[in-house]
Amino acid sequence: MRHLAFQRAKGFKVLDLMIVFATTTLILNLGWPSLSDFAVRTKHTEALTTAHAAKQAVATTCMENSSITGLDNHKAGFEPEPSPYVRTVNIAGDCKHPVITVIAHVTGKVPETEFRISGKQDGRSSNFLWECVGDAPAEHLPEECRGAASML
Repeated sequence: MRHLAFQRAKGFKVLDLMIVFATTTLILNLGWPSLSDFAVRTKHTEALTTAHAAKQAVATTCMENSSITGLDNHKAGFEPEPSPYVRTVNIAGDCKHPVITVIAHVTGKVPETEFRISGKQDGRSSNFLWECVGDAPAEHLPEECRGAASML
C-alpha cells in the first residue's frame, strides 16, 4: 500500500483575501475623515500665512502714524501675494482696532471660509493683540483661530 502524504495547498485562499480586503477597508474608513480634515486645516493654515504679512503691514503703519482712520490695504502699504488658497485679503478699521479679513477657497470640504483677524493695540507697548475667528467647523480651523489670541 502506498502511503500518500497529505499535501498542503500553496497560495492564498479566497477567505484569506477577503479578510485582508475587509481589514484594509475598515482601516481606510476610520482614517479617511481625519486625513481629509487635516488636509483642509493645512490649506487654511497656508491661507492664513498671507494674514501674517498683513498684520506686519498694519503694525508698521500704525507705529508710524497711530491716528490713521479708514485703514485699508493701500494705506497700510500691503499687497497680498498670490496664493492658490486665498481669494482676498482686506485690511479695514483704524489703528486702534484693525480688522484683517482673509477669504480662503479651494479647501476641499469647505468651499469658501472667511477668517476675521481683529487687532487691538496693547496700551503698554506698540504691540497688537490679534484674535482670529473663522466660519468653518472647529476641526477645519488652524490652531491660531480656535479662540487663543496672539501677539505681534
